[in-house]
Amino acid sequence: MSVKVSVIIPVYNAGEYLAPCLDSVLAQTVSDCMEIILVDDGSTDSSGRVCDEYAARYDNIRVFHGENSGVSKARNKGIENASGEFLGFVDADDLIEPQMYEKLYNTATKTGADIAFCGIRHPYPDKEVVIEYPFETEVLLGKEKIRTDIADFLINDASLNSLCNKLFKREKIKDLRLTVGRKYGEDREFFIKALIESDGVCSVPFTGYYYRYVETSAVQKPRFDYGIRISQQYESDLELFSKLGIDSESFRDKSASFFASSVIGALSFADAKFTGKNRKAVMKSIIDDEALQNMLTAMWDKILERQSSFGIMILTGMRKRSIASIRGTLKAMRIKVALINILRGTK
Repeated sequence: MSVKVSVIIPVYNAGEYLAPCLDSVLAQTVSDCMEIILVDDGSTDSSGRVCDEYAARYDNIRVFHGENSGVSKARNKGIENASGEFLGFVDADDLIEPQMYEKLYNTATKTGADIAFCGIRHPYPDKEVVIEYPFETEVLLGKEKIRTDIADFLINDASLNSLCNKLFKREKIKDLRLTVGRKYGEDREFFIKALIESDGVCSVPFTGYYYRYVETSAVQKPRFDYGIRISQQYESDLELFSKLGIDSESFRDKSASFFASSVIGALSFADAKFTGKNRKAVMKSIIDDEALQNMLTAMWDKILERQSSFGIMILTGMRKRSIASIRGTLKAMRIKVALINILRGTK
């Protein structure tokens, strides 16, 4: 069999979701020229057994078992053992539409693209969101388009980060690896590195990937690295986008709005999810992060051009290191949203 598509699935305690996921991959309309690589990352539930059972039933499934080392190392194991012309990634608790890989593969080969991507369906408790992208479809978006349109979108939007709605030409990424031990932004880092190696990408007008919403009852523990994560992600992006030809000043200007929204999001999350001393400690860890404070100062003029009045008030509170001011603004925002929803309901 000439393998057109290798599908890499890292598996860790996927429980009841694994079998439906595998069934959706096996239902692909390119299944006769597809291999599935399951990497059992030290599962302690029935997942390892399910992997072996599927491999025994289907000749195009291979399983690798190992100690728990994280999703990045598991994906790297898949990359190292893949033989397909293109590589795809699926998370073990998600689903894909039967035609996803056929559409991605056909469009990539027709246009000569090294990366093909499609839309994502993302359910939430109260609604379902379909993520689509504002690019011309079914045409080759070459190096210049990657440096401009694709990069500009990525700088200000995280919705294209995922590896799971894409196919990558193996020849272009065979020497790339995800950073083992990185706890955030690993998909984004790998994707940008793949863009650097790519001569062109294509967007497919099809919603093929379905993220499952898996509800958890786990208690949210306070964390004190939100500020560090934002500043380190910025520094990582700055380095990676420079390799796409975007200079540091241009990157700072283009990323100011997204950076500001990330800071606001972290403060809002801390205010909503924690209480008492934990809330104060987490918010203080954000506003006292000197890297964030310096970056806010450097980008302030651009932030003023693009943020809402509430956003500017929150960030002003951040610069003044005033938790009370930030919390007061967030409360006012929630009251305004609630009133708008009430008024809409009365129409």
